[in-house]
Amino acid sequence: MFTYNWNFGDAANTTPSVLKNPTHQYSALAPSGGYLVKLKVTSNNGCVDSLTKPFSNVYPQPKANFKTLPVNGEVCIGRYNSLYRFKRWKN
Repeated sequence: MFTYNWNFGDAANTTPSVLKNPTHQYSALAPSGGYLVKLKVTSNNGCVDSLTKPFSNVYPQPKANFKTLPVNGEVCIGRYNSLYRFKRWKN
């Protein structure tokens, strides 16, 4: 028999999980170097082992990368019945 103590390395983790296979959702992207996830396992005989691993984002935030071609000084963006028009501004 074992007990488990997980610390996911973020501020939302105020109470470590004691489940064998927990899930955790981060509320912010990982800082540089990732979150440090720690697991401490204790046997019923009192033997203790621990492991710490960095966790980085699996799905980083997307970045928009597109170009527009103004028609008559306007850019139209939208689909179906939603159409947004942006007037070109001058610098």
